[in-house]
Amino acid sequence: MKIIHFFPRSLGIRFLNSFKQFLQESYGYAYIFHDKSEGLVSELVNRHNETDIVIFTAHGTEDSIIGEMVKGEEVSLREDKLSNLKHSFVFSFSCSTGALGERLCLNCNVLSYIGFNDIINLSVKSEDNAFKQELTKVLKLIYSSALQISFDTFIKRSYDVGQFSRLISLNLKRSFSTVLAMNSNQLSTYFSISAVTSSNPAFIKKLHSDLLTTIDSVRSRIVVHGEKGFIPWFFIEDDEAKNREIILKLENVSFSSQNEYYRFFILAWLYLRIGQSKNSIRAFNKSHKLFPDFEPLKLFPFSSEDFEQLYSETEAG
Repeated sequence: MKIIHFFPRSLGIRFLNSFKQFLQESYGYAYIFHDKSEGLVSELVNRHNETDIVIFTAHGTEDSIIGEMVKGEEVSLREDKLSNLKHSFVFSFSCSTGALGERLCLNCNVLSYIGFNDIINLSVKSEDNAFKQELTKVLKLIYSSALQISFDTFIKRSYDVGQFSRLISLNLKRSFSTVLAMNSNQLSTYFSISAVTSSNPAFIKKLHSDLLTTIDSVRSRIVVHGEKGFIPWFFIEDDEAKNREIILKLENVSFSSQNEYYRFFILAWLYLRIGQSKNSIRAFNKSHKLFPDFEPLKLFPFSSEDFEQLYSETEAG
């Protein structure tokens, strides 16, 4: 399982470079970066029945992810170009791509998708433009902080996609609350804002009102499509108590018929880890029957024939 990140060089989103650096430093062993559409599309085409995490930090529309400029025109990655996202989880920090994500889940076998069903405000909405530059600086740092904390928690605690989406919303609010708790000196230092501005009552008032309105608007636009119960299998730690907790969760949910192979695969993997071979055999066979070419199934220390034989013996016993 890889973390494939598409982050084109586009105006207005360069502040997300800190998120890219975080991913590189924290997950470099699994991290693959693309800033050119052609490179991303090629990466997706060359995958062989793998499940990856694909992250978009780019501009977007209801129909496409917007890539880099080529000969004065933006590259648009529409559904046909993104069809090879199949079998993966997609997180798109991109404006208005919720509808695109829904189609990718329905038509292209994307396992799960988190996106936004409207714009992600890159500046604070206000009746006037007073302190617009300073407020925008604060807003973008809140985004960066919330994304880093949420993704790290999602991976390290083996949360599912539904929990991840709620984490993003929660951490946007928490990051905002952290800003409100700062005094004028802290605001000035942390956000590189002049002391005159950070101590201005009118600026403080806008932090409490206009900034909050903007953050809450973005939080309300987070949408999830596909399997809310998706968990990235590769990053699940070898901790028996945690593994049993995840097994219990997965045994009590169901995925859509075309995605059940993934749920059974994780169950087989976790049952094998905790030494429950019979349950592992059952889950492996269910996954293999649904999707025999699923690449991660090859990681098991048995061939499908061995598993079928063991399964027959288990059932007979």
